[in-house]
Amino acid sequence: MSTYSGFPSFVFGARHFEEFALVAPHMPEALRTVWTDGLRHLADRYWAEGLVSTRNQSAHFIKVFQQLADGSGDPVDAAIARAYAHRFIRGMAGAGYPPEAGGVPGTYSGISHFYMGIYYRLTGDPAMRDALARSYRFYNHASAPEPDGQAYTGFNYSSRVAIGISCRAIPGCPRLCRR
Repeated sequence: MSTYSGFPSFVFGARHFEEFALVAPHMPEALRTVWTDGLRHLADRYWAEGLVSTRNQSAHFIKVFQQLADGSGDPVDAAIARAYAHRFIRGMAGAGYPPEAGGVPGTYSGISHFYMGIYYRLTGDPAMRDALARSYRFYNHASAPEPDGQAYTGFNYSSRVAIGISCRAIPGCPRLCRR
C-alpha cells in the first residue's frame, strides 16, 4: 500500500466517520464494538502517516480521529485525536498557515481550515482556535482590495489550482468557528 494519503484520505475522512460519531453512542454495545473495531483498523493505518507536504490532505484526519473518539467513547481514541490535532498545528508554517507542497497555498488552505474548524467545533480545543486565528491573520495581511473592490494577493500559489487565496476552496470555516 502506498504511504501517500491523497485521494484515499479525502474519501476516508469525508465519508465514513460522521455517521459513526452520531449513531454509535446510541447503538447496542455489541454492534458498536464491531463498527468501532472496523473503523479503528482504518484509522490506525493513517495515524502512523507523516504530515504530507500537501497539508490539506492530512487535515482530513483531524476530523476523522475526533469522530472516531466521539463514536467509540474510548479515552485512548480521544487522546490520539488530540495528539494528531496538535501534531498538525506544530506542522504549520512559522507564519501560521498550513503549507501546500512547500509554499503558501492559494486555495487548499480552505480545506485545512474547514477540517480544523470542524475539530474546533467538536472539541473547543483552544490550541486549534489559536491556530486558525494565526492562519486567518496571515491571510488577512496577505490580501488587499483593489480599487474595484476585488481582493487580490501577492501570490497565486497552489500545487494544482491556479487561483489565489482570495478565492477559498471551502468557504465555510469562518461560520464553523463562530461561537
